[in-house]
Amino acid sequence: PLEREWFETTALDLIIKTPSLEKGQDISWLPADHVLELPHQTCWSEYLRLIAVATKREGRIEPIVAQITALEQTVKERLVWNKTGTWAVVWIRPDEVRLYGTKQHTMLDFLFQDLGLTPAPGLPEAIYEIVTLETLQRVDPENLLILWSQPVDVERIQQEESWQTLQAVRRHQVHYPDSVDWDPWWPLGRTHMLKQLLEYIENEPRLICP
Repeated sequence: PLEREWFETTALDLIIKTPSLEKGQDISWLPADHVLELPHQTCWSEYLRLIAVATKREGRIEPIVAQITALEQTVKERLVWNKTGTWAVVWIRPDEVRLYGTKQHTMLDFLFQDLGLTPAPGLPEAIYEIVTLETLQRVDPENLLILWSQPVDVERIQQEESWQTLQAVRRHQVHYPDSVDWDPWWPLGRTHMLKQLLEYIENEPRLICP
């Protein structure tokens, strides 16, 4: 939670306010003339552009985007995922399973638009839906990508009979990179994510181009 005293005793030149900051918190006391309010964006580079403009650093945008675009291209060249059937993305959490759609999120845009994964029929229209394993059975993707999930939660769900009957599980097409700390919304986080994804691809024979 925000500590009002800290803000009142610290001489800040700029406060960057994200769209989710106000949820459950009273922030009416923040000094309006020092606050940059960022409207919700679905693309990481748009957040970068907004901050660059506000801080008069537009000249730094192009080389940053170019560097990350080149890394993304390397990932694309090493993948054959778009040739291996339908895909779904899930986040297995301690108390729920999130099934993701194909848009409205920079990670989903990267996977389904940039990399060209073929979405399984029946994926949510929203960013994600909380689903049961029975719902996941109805979608039944040929390939399943598990993201952001802790090993203990993945191990728990693997014991479920409904999980064992999934097509992707039976075909050994469940992909589970170490993605707990992947954050594709900012340049450093996106670079880290892409490098780890590339490392996963290089060590996963099913995904390497011949």
